[in-house]
Amino acid sequence: MSHNSIRVANDFLVRAEQDKKPIVSVLKLIKLVYIAHGYYLAMSDKPLISGKVETWKHGPVIPDVYEAFENQIGLNLPLLQVETRLRRFYEGDLADDKTAQTVMGRVWQVYGGFSRQQLSDITHQHSTPWHKTVAKHGLYSVIKNSLIKKYYRDKMKDVAEARRKS
Repeated sequence: MSHNSIRVANDFLVRAEQDKKPIVSVLKLIKLVYIAHGYYLAMSDKPLISGKVETWKHGPVIPDVYEAFENQIGLNLPLLQVETRLRRFYEGDLADDKTAQTVMGRVWQVYGGFSRQQLSDITHQHSTPWHKTVAKHGLYSVIKNSLIKKYYRDKMKDVAEARRKS
C-alpha cells in the first residue's frame, strides 16, 4: 500500500527535528522522499508514495511535496515549524509500515547529511531514471515506477556485490 507523499515528507521532517538537523530546502526534502521511494520499490515491489514523480530541471520532483512546501523555499527555516496546516497528514498507517520505516531510517542515515546540491547531483547522473526519462520524453515528464525500481534494485545489487568482494 502506498502512502501520501506529504506524509512521507513529514516523517523526514520529524527525523530532522529529532536529530537537530533541520531540512531548510524543499528540494532536499523532495530528493529524500524520492530516494526512499526508490529503495522501497526495489525492496517491496510496491510504491512508497501515491504521488507521481516528474522530471524537472533540478532532478526528480514530487509535485505534491513541492506544492505543499514551495512557500518555504529560501526562507532558511526548519520546515516542521511552519507546516502546521499539514498536520492531518501525520495520521495514517505509515508508522505501522515496518519496511517503510526501515527504508526511511536508512535513507535519512545515509543521505540526510547531504546538501540539496549533492542530492540533485546524485539524481542527475547518467543512467538514472531522471536522466533516461529526460532523454526519451523531455522535462516535465512522469518517471515510471518500473524505471525507478529497476535503478534502485540494481544499485542495491551493486552494493551487495561490492561488500562480498571486500
